[in-house]
Amino acid sequence: MSGASTYQVLRSNNGGAFSAVGSPTASLAFVDSTVSNGTGYLYQISSNNGGFNVDLAVPFAYTYTATTGTLIHAVDFTELRSAVNAARAAVGLQAYSFTGTISAGVTVQRVHLMELRSNVDIVRAAVGASALSYTDSTVTANVTLIKSAHIVESRNGLK
Repeated sequence: MSGASTYQVLRSNNGGAFSAVGSPTASLAFVDSTVSNGTGYLYQISSNNGGFNVDLAVPFAYTYTATTGTLIHAVDFTELRSAVNAARAAVGLQAYSFTGTISAGVTVQRVHLMELRSNVDIVRAAVGASALSYTDSTVTANVTLIKSAHIVESRNGLK
């Protein structure tokens, strides 16, 4: 898309058609202030020279700011599951039925993490993005400790 003099930002959600939402500033920055929390969006940037680029965004107000080294909470998983399903809807996929309910006091299992990772990668593939490279790419049940880094990586994969 280099060499273009103007760009237009188009947005789609729930697998729908793209519609114009604005144009970047001279510095090529654009903020979409009309998004809804928990809704997945696809953005297409088109240029006057015929080029375009597609990207995924899932604005989501998480209860906790997960950073590497912090404790994880049940709500980190439940909110991330919602964000994943919002992203799936944005690319026209059905909601995924995750295994079990995660609530305070419930042990997070390997399957819970692996389902999140695989669904993040499915959504990324749908928009032409590569799969993520994960901390502890091999998670062994009853051996690998589920970490905040795992949550952070999956959240970042939906941005």
